[in-house]
Amino acid sequence: MDWYEELDFYDNPLTTNPDDFIEGLIGVDDLQKELFYRVESGSMVFVEGAAGLGKTAVLRKVIRQFSGKKKIIYFDCRQVNELDIEKLMRARYGLLGKLFNAAPKGMIVLLDNASFLSRKNAEKIKHYFDYGYIRSVVFTGERYSKSSLPASVKERIGKKLLLLRRLAEDEAVELVKHRLEGMPVVSDELIKKVFKRSLKNTKKFIENCEKVCENAVNEKRKEASEEDLKVIK
Repeated sequence: MDWYEELDFYDNPLTTNPDDFIEGLIGVDDLQKELFYRVESGSMVFVEGAAGLGKTAVLRKVIRQFSGKKKIIYFDCRQVNELDIEKLMRARYGLLGKLFNAAPKGMIVLLDNASFLSRKNAEKIKHYFDYGYIRSVVFTGERYSKSSLPASVKERIGKKLLLLRRLAEDEAVELVKHRLEGMPVVSDELIKKVFKRSLKNTKKFIENCEKVCENAVNEKRKEASEEDLKVIK
């Protein structure tokens, strides 16, 4: 039996899977509203944030918000295979798109980890954006200023740069307590210590909280203690 099942959770409440993670995002409401507006209005946007802050989870929120019309393409630019934007667009037309080499209009393209995107593909995306095949593009990356996007693409982005900030200490406590549904598995003070040891990296923080809770449950403790911090490396 997994540690969280011992606490009567059906699924792991401290998962970092982006598809499950989106419900527990804290401190992104304003960014989310702005991003939805930009996607709806037809823009190129860059979401900047350090690794582990939830950039992929934010893109999952966009997918959920605009899903159902087969007009969303999500691509992680770290993938080994080169991005083929034309192929991905035609696939949204199903069999007809493949048979008649047709590309749909008004696509929403989400490009995670855009620092791995080639200049050639960035230019292709700009071309389809300019001609209306792509309605909106959202790039993510750690530093916009150090991205290798062509000047023509940066011109389209302009000032539409959204910063995914680090959690504050009180937000970190709120996140974990929300995930654990108020169960007294770990105290606020211990959560703060885990947060500090995780260097304010949200993903690492949640992973470390899970390790602490798991160790406490395995040791038959009702609440995690300083002793359980030893599992954080």
